[in-house]
This record gives sequence, structure tokens and C-alpha cells, in this order.
Amino acid sequence: MKKGEIYEGIIEKVEFPNKGFVWVDDQKVIVKNGIPGQKVRFMINKKRSGRAEGRLLEVLEKSPLETREPACQEFPACGGCMYQTMSYEAQKEMKECQVRELLDGAVRESLAKIGKNGDVTEEAEAADRLYHWDGIYGSPIEFGYRNKMEFSFGDEYKDGPLSLGLHKKGSTYDILNTDDCKLVHPDMTKILVCVREFFLERNASFYKKLQHVGYLRHLLLRRGVTSGEILVHVVTTTQEEYDLEPLKEQLLALPLEGKIVGIMHILNDSLSDVVQSDETKILYGKDYFYEELLGLKFKISTFSFFQPNSLAAEILYSKVREYVGDTRDKVVFDLYSGTGTIAQLAASVASEVIGVEIVEDAVKAARVNAALNNINNCRFIAGDVLKVLDDVPEKPDVIIDLVDATNIERNLYLTTQLIETGVPVVIALNMADLLEKRGIKIDVERLSMLLNCPIVETSALKGKGLDEVVEEAIKVAKKNTVDLPKEIFSKDVEAAIAEVKNVLPSSISEDKRRWYAVKFLENDSKVAESVVLSGNGAKVVEDNRTKIEKAEDDDMESIVTDGRYQFIQKIVSTTVKKSGEKLTISDKIDRIVTNRILGIPIFIAIMFVVYYISVTTIGTLVTDWTNDTFVAEMIQPAAQSFLEGIGASAAIQDLIVNGIIGGLGAVLGFVPQMAILFLFLSILEDCGYMVRIAFVMDRVFRHFGLSGKSFIPLLISSGCGIPGIMASKTIEQDNDRRLTIMTATFIPCGAKLPVIAMMGGVMTSYVTRSYKAGGLMAPCMYFIGIVAVLVAAIILKKTKPFSGKPAPFVMELPQYHIPSAKTVLLHVWERLKGFIIKAGTILFLACVVMWFLSGYGFVNGSFGAVEDPGNSLLAVIGGAIAPIFAPLGFGNWKAVAASLSGFSAKESIVSTMGVLANITGDASEDAVTVAEAVRTWFPSAVAAFSFLLFNLLDSPCLAAISTMAKEMQSRKWFWFAILFQNIFAYVVTLIVYQIGTFATGGAFTVGTAVGIVLLLVMLFLLFRPDPYKDQKVYSKRSVQA
Repeated sequence: MKKGEIYEGIIEKVEFPNKGFVWVDDQKVIVKNGIPGQKVRFMINKKRSGRAEGRLLEVLEKSPLETREPACQEFPACGGCMYQTMSYEAQKEMKECQVRELLDGAVRESLAKIGKNGDVTEEAEAADRLYHWDGIYGSPIEFGYRNKMEFSFGDEYKDGPLSLGLHKKGSTYDILNTDDCKLVHPDMTKILVCVREFFLERNASFYKKLQHVGYLRHLLLRRGVTSGEILVHVVTTTQEEYDLEPLKEQLLALPLEGKIVGIMHILNDSLSDVVQSDETKILYGKDYFYEELLGLKFKISTFSFFQPNSLAAEILYSKVREYVGDTRDKVVFDLYSGTGTIAQLAASVASEVIGVEIVEDAVKAARVNAALNNINNCRFIAGDVLKVLDDVPEKPDVIIDLVDATNIERNLYLTTQLIETGVPVVIALNMADLLEKRGIKIDVERLSMLLNCPIVETSALKGKGLDEVVEEAIKVAKKNTVDLPKEIFSKDVEAAIAEVKNVLPSSISEDKRRWYAVKFLENDSKVAESVVLSGNGAKVVEDNRTKIEKAEDDDMESIVTDGRYQFIQKIVSTTVKKSGEKLTISDKIDRIVTNRILGIPIFIAIMFVVYYISVTTIGTLVTDWTNDTFVAEMIQPAAQSFLEGIGASAAIQDLIVNGIIGGLGAVLGFVPQMAILFLFLSILEDCGYMVRIAFVMDRVFRHFGLSGKSFIPLLISSGCGIPGIMASKTIEQDNDRRLTIMTATFIPCGAKLPVIAMMGGVMTSYVTRSYKAGGLMAPCMYFIGIVAVLVAAIILKKTKPFSGKPAPFVMELPQYHIPSAKTVLLHVWERLKGFIIKAGTILFLACVVMWFLSGYGFVNGSFGAVEDPGNSLLAVIGGAIAPIFAPLGFGNWKAVAASLSGFSAKESIVSTMGVLANITGDASEDAVTVAEAVRTWFPSAVAAFSFLLFNLLDSPCLAAISTMAKEMQSRKWFWFAILFQNIFAYVVTLIVYQIGTFATGGAFTVGTAVGIVLLLVMLFLLFRPDPYKDQKVYSKRSVQA
């Protein structure tokens, strides 16, 4: 059995999710989209590890289960329905079998995990006896049940007329007109036809997902089954504009059973094919409707989650409420609660219901719905479920608090908060094995007594004490009692806590009242939202908070924080003993590498060695072996023989040899050098040194208005600019964060290494006559990038949008350790893999495009292959814009074309140069050869350096640009960043080239004068007084990371 072979067979059964099984010569083949009993023809499209999958081509014979004609005229072409030819009872029976198989398998697996069926026991075989099966319940109505439907705009076949409906079965792009869709109420299909005809008359375009062009995207309809209220949402891009007022009038005039209560125009320019809103315009009415379930009323908005089958949901929720049983004295959690439907239905049989949902709008709607139904024992929390559960005190039976024994003062701060939650706490005192080495002794028994919770010494690294922690946690949980903490704060604060505890709602249990009291005094917004105090209670809290803040002359949150640390210092002073002056190895190393004087020179020396070795010495040896042996003696001869053997045409050989190999080879030849660079950087990161550099550079950056937090993205950008940009999320201030994003790509990433190595050879050839002396340029360009960041920071920090003090930089320095070989190699592979994948995709396409543009053009009025690249299409394009770059020293059209290709990927600069220089075979992978060929493009070493400098500072590759757009979260700031990067690169390069040329013996020209003027302007911007120097506040954050 091989891929591509066609077989016939009968689908014997269908498992969830829709996987049919056909047996062919004792081989089981998965065939999707079939019905048990059908005889089908299918083609094998996957074959691996003994598994085979086939794509359904044709149904040869119907299944005995297919006993009726399809209700919808689009069946079976439409992908919306699968089983219309089966009776509804047969569909339920099939799905019941699928669900039972899943449950039986899950039960057996659970038994195996807990060790109850080491052998195949009767209990394990009869898994169905271990749970109650209540049967399967169908929907009260088989058709027209959906209260929500997303229809897509497109065409049924390529370049066909506009269609609006659902996807063809098995197709990602083809859209069928589903005017007869039976999943929805006829009101919805009438609206669908009206909308499609409206846009057909206006010849509107639909959004093409691959090209990202077009206007119409989706039609989202919501209709209340019980209320009949309808919301209409037309989802489009902003690429075209139409007057939608006539559409509104046509929709409102439709003869519908229900009633349209809202018409919305949703603007969505996202690249992903999902319905989301950048902006929503209400064309008519309101953006919500009402639905009723089991006597409760629910307000549902555009993106609120609500069960799509309202009538079936009533059956489901009734059963849930029945199964839950008597929970009148219990707290019920509704996770992923949406608009709070289940939570409110369970409220009548629970003490309290807590709903958790990540969509804030849905949480707001849930609160509105609870108020609408006069339910007061439900509360809803907005946030990620897993994170919120950590904060909800009702959830855990016991908390295991992992405390770093070697840094106990800082770690106990969280402990003082946890012991107030009313949940039993067991402390795992980790890294206890290092205490003796560091001369630290901890009186564990006394510390346990003072904190009023058990403590177990552990070493996670050595696996010691872990079982004891678990055993202690289980023992504590079974006690069902909580040892509340003794007094932590001053007498005044403790008195205030006692008063606030007395005014809290009765729904809060006694063991949790202290935690809530502290949070109310701290004015915690989330607690205030989730628990409503009476008028008198709120007054008691406010009076106590005001009284303490006035007495202490500080805000309450700081007072509480200070109180915790004073408590910690008090207990640590009596339980922890440290020997005199015993320094760890890490402390001794840090005395040197983080020294105020030696820190930066050591960093410069290390990075110089890293880049120098990566580009020359070892890097060159490995690259030479790759080029001369692996490629020249193995890859190239095989490729050439293959092309000749298959009789490839001259044009195809030219494309592959000159275009693809000539382009990609020039870049892939640098992979060994990049691997060595990434290896060194990964070792420095894993051993703990790179973190120290952020600490050292904080002192430098603070003088220029930034903190060490901004240096971390710059360090990461030395590998790749994309994670560097993403790392800016850790910077709290908007202005510092934006500035860091704008300048992170000034640091040369791995993709720029081939450009640096090659252009370094061109530059040094003017002085030494050798193309192999360019190794020093790599470390030099790294530090030039840092200088560029600082210059840009100084200039921008003296403007209002970027003004403000840098944020305080607090960071824990980990202990130095020997890097893990596995971790280092994984880091190297991940970085290298991204480069290789880009070479096989973006660069491959760039090479083909550049080969075509440079090899074809118009000669004597006719289009075709050209002998002289000067007659090519690329020469025309490059020549048209070359004058713009002439003041920068590279007005040659080939250099300009290579630079422009860098916007697709910086590596493609070298590959484009290889193509334009017409270098073929293994020579295209030798930086020296490529450098020799392109030297004539640059009149001097200064011009070559200017080309390199511009491509270092201008906008990064498209992948990094798209990441910038996402992280900026503002179109205005994104376009400002792109504009600033390119203007800054152009101005700096012009200054360097014009003044550099004059300083090295060139004539004084108008360009020189312009360069001097721009230099003076830049110096003024650098050294002018900062008008915002006395600004005492930190810049605030308004953009969510």
C-alpha cells in the first residue's frame, strides 16, 4: 500500500471524531466523512508507522443506514452536514456508541494509572459497570435549531461570481451558496440571500485569504429561538467603502417571522480567518438580544458565548442540575462560564456559584444577566481560568509553598500572604542542600512554629524530600482545620483588620475573613468587584484606611508591604544564622564581572571574542569545509548530474544553477558560522552571564533614559530580532517599551551576519588587498548597533511622547552553573532551524524572483531573456530609485536592488548579490568570491561601510516588521517606528559617507555640506537641554502587553 494508490472498501465503523475504518488486505485505513456500511472509493494520502489514511473520492454504494432523502438541496457537497440521509434516531445511536467507547477507554486508562488493573481483570473489561449511563438525549428539533451562524463570502470556483454560505466539503477556499440551509431558521437564509444580492449588484470583492486583499469577509447572524430577536453582522475589511444604508432598509423590509433588533458593520483587518472586531459600527438598533432558558432571561451580545442550540441546552442544563444534586451548602465553580448561563441555573441549588471567564465582555454580560434574574449568590471573575484558580481561596485543600532556602527573606513575603488565605499551607524549603556550602543555618522547628505551618526541607535537583512534602500536604488536608497566622502587622493595622472582618458579608467563611479584610484595606479592585459590602461596611473600611494612612503618612498598600517585611525580618533574625564573610563562587565571580569599572570592558572583550571566533578562525574553518567538501564535492556534482540526466532545458538549468543555487548557496554557506555564534550566545545565556550584562548595562542605559530591562531585548535580538521585540513586554512603561521595540533591531541579528562578513571583506580589500580580513567587522557592528540605540534613545527621550524617568530595574541574579549540553544544543537548533526554514521558503522565492527580474527584460521592444543585466527588469526598477541612495555611496542599481531585497529577509541581500553578480556553483557560497564580484559596485571602503550601516539600521525583515505591528498595538506608533528607523538609517548613513569621503581625501561637495549640517542638527538634538528633565513621574502604561 503506497501513497496515491486508489482502493475500494466498506466503512465498517465510524469513531469520534468522524473517523471511518476500512479494511484492505488486513490493513486498517482511516477514511473520514463516511457513514458505516457505505462502499467507498478512496485514495491513500498518508502512510506512516503502520497507519494509513485515505481521502474519500466517491460513494459507490449507500449504507443500509441511509433510509431517507436529504432535506437540504446542497447535500452532500456542503461541509455543514454529514448524516442527512440517516434517520435522526440512527444518528443518535451511532453517536451514543462513539461516546460510550470514549468513556470506556478513559475509565480503563484511569484504572491503569492508579494501578487497579495491572492485569486484564473483569473489572477493567467491563468498564461500563463502573459508571452510570443514562442514555443519549436528542435535540427537541432536528432542523433550524442553531441560534448563531457564521457564513463566509467567497466564490464556488476560481474567479466565479460572489457566493455567500458555507465551505464545500473538504475545501478551505470554495464557498457554496447555502440558501436552503436547514441548520438555521428560514429567517436567517432570507437575510443571507438579501445580503448576497446587495453586494452582487455592487460588484463588491470578497477577501482572499492568501493575498490578504478584498472587502467582504463574513455574515454573522444570531437569532433567539424563544424571543425571535435577530442580530445581523456584516464583517468586512477597510479596503473598500460602500454605503450600507440601502442594505439596512432592505433588511428591515424583509418578511420575517422574527424581528431584527440590531444591524452591525464589523471592521476586521486581521490576517487570520476568524470573526473579530477592530471596530464595530451600529447601523441600526442595539448590539444585543435576549434569550430565555428554564425561566431565566439572558442578554447576549455579538461575541458572547451561548449554546448554539437553545432548546437542547435546556435539556443539558436540566440534567446537569439533576446530577449535581444537593449542593445547598457548597460552592460551585463554573469554569469558562461565558455569559454565566450554567452558573445562574446552578445558583438555585448552591450556596454560591463562582464563574470564571477570560473574555471581559462576557463577564460583564454575566453580571448583567445575574442582576436581570435577581440572582445574588453568583459572582463572576474575568481572567485566565488557570491563573484565577490560583487566586481563588475556595479552590485548594492545601497549598505547597516552594521557598528558596538560600534567599529566604524575599521568598517568605509570598508565604505571609498565603497563610492568610484560610487554606492550609505546607512549606517546601527547597535548595536546603546548599545551605551548608553557603554557611547558612536555619532553625526549621522554630520557623515552623512562628509561621504556624509545617516545613519540610527539600532539594528538587537531587529529588530529596519531595515524597515527604506530598505526604505532609495530604496529612494537613485531611485535618480539615486551618491554623490561622498569628499577628503579622502593627497593633493599629491588626485592630483595623479585626474591625473590617466584622463587617464582611456572612457568605465569607471565618477562615477566609482575614484575607478579605487585608485586601479591602489595601483597596484591591478585584476583591471590591467580586464582593459587595454594605454601606456601613464600606464606611468602616474607608475610615480605618484613612486613619492608618494619615498616621503613617503613606498609602495603605505600602504600609501593608512594609509590615510584612518587618515581620519577616523579625522571624528571620531568630531562626536564620549566617556565617561571617563566606562568599560563594558566584559571588566571587560577580565581584569581577559586575564590577563598576571592569564590568563593561569584560563584556566588550567577551562579545568581541564571540563574534571574532564565529566569523573568522573556527567559523571560517567550518564554513570552508561546508563549501569546499560538503557542497562542492557532494551536493553540486549530484545536482548537475541530475539535471543533465533528466534532460532539463537550458532555461531550467539556468534557473536552478544561477538563480536558486547561486542565491541560496551564498546564504547557506554561512550556516556553520551562525551555528557557532548561536552556540556561544546560548552558553553565555545558560551559564548565567547574560543576565549579569543587563545588570551592568543598567548603569549605562540609565544615563540615556532607559533601564536594564531595555537591554534584555537587545541581547536577545543578537540572535533574532523577533523574540527581541517580543521580549519588550516585560517593560512596564509605554514610552520605554515603544522605544525599545523601535531600536531592538539595530543590533545585528544572525541573519545580518552573512552581510557583515561579506561587506567586511569588501571594505578591508581596499586597505589590505585581502578579502579575508573582514572578521573584525562583526564585533564592531555589534557595538555600533548599541551606540545607535543610545543615540536614538537620547534624541527621543527629549521629546514629550518618550519623556519620563526609566523604571526601576530589580532583578535576581541566578547562581552560575555549568551549561546543560541539551539545553544549549536545543537553543542553537531552534535559532538555526528558523534560519534554514526561511532559506527554504522566503529566500527561495526571493532568489527565483531576483533571477527572473535580473535575467529578463525588454530589448528592442520585445520581452525575453537578456544577456546584459543592465537591460533587465531589475535594472529598470533599481535604476529608477538608485538616485535616492546615491548620496549614501551606493547609487549602483545592483546594490540598491540587493538592499531592497533585505526587506523580505536580511539574508537575501547576499543571495541577491550572488544572483546579480552571476556567480554559479560552489563559488556562490564563498564570501570571498561574492565579495570580489561585488566590489566594483562600491567606489570606496567608505561606500561599502555605508551600505552595511544602512542595512544594519533600516527596517528589519517582514517577519520582524509584522511582530512590531503586533507588539506596538497601535497603527500610529507602528508607522512612526517604521518611518523613524528608515529616516534615522538614511541620515546617519549620509553623514558617515559624505563626511567620511571628505576625510579620506575626497572633494568637498554639496553632499558634504548637507552631511555637516545634518551632523550639527543631530549633535544639537543629542546635547540640547532636556525640557522634561525634572519630570518626577514614571511614564504610565496604557497598552496591554
